[in-house]
Amino acid sequence: AKDGDYEDIALVKKDAWVLKSNGDLYRVKHYLDDKEREVKKYETDLSKRNDLEGLCHDPENDRLLMAGKGHPFIDDTEGKHKKGIHAFDLDKKKLSSRPVYLVDLEELKYFRKYNTMTRLGIDLMANLDSSKGDVTFQPSGIAIHPETGNIYLIGAVGDLLIVLHPSGEMLAMVELEDRLFNQPEGICFGPDHELYISTEAGEKSATILKFPMKK
Repeated sequence: AKDGDYEDIALVKKDAWVLKSNGDLYRVKHYLDDKEREVKKYETDLSKRNDLEGLCHDPENDRLLMAGKGHPFIDDTEGKHKKGIHAFDLDKKKLSSRPVYLVDLEELKYFRKYNTMTRLGIDLMANLDSSKGDVTFQPSGIAIHPETGNIYLIGAVGDLLIVLHPSGEMLAMVELEDRLFNQPEGICFGPDHELYISTEAGEKSATILKFPMKK
């Protein structure tokens, strides 16, 4: 395709799916076969306003999950303090009309022990962006644990790793130390359920961190 802001990639059997920040998806059919390789573009109702960043395959529901840094909804301004995850049905090739999961940023602030009397006003002012809403946390990567089905979200903005139950309930929130996680952007699970997190690291060396599964 033409030059663009391509953000993430997911493998589904013999196809590779590539996500663009405006919500467009590209299916590279038979991506390992030079002779049969075929690229098809799927436009969605999402846009730059939603600022899509993370992509993963949800095999249990035969869909792709797309995590956005911007506004969570397609056609309204609600959800100023939320981030959304949309689903793309791989059978129907159709996007969900509304997010299938929402991350409540006010809940994150509560669990990060914000003092509402002395800090809330200052922090809310600092964390509001007219184009993206509340930027307390911006998901930049998404992955599904192959055994539990739990959804893992990582964000360099906010320096957080969040774990959601398939029902949408937040199970865990881990603050990531800059010393080890310098601009964490990518996340995935390996064949033995080990967790990988990649960092962009700004002007420093980028890293890929491996966390073996606990036994």
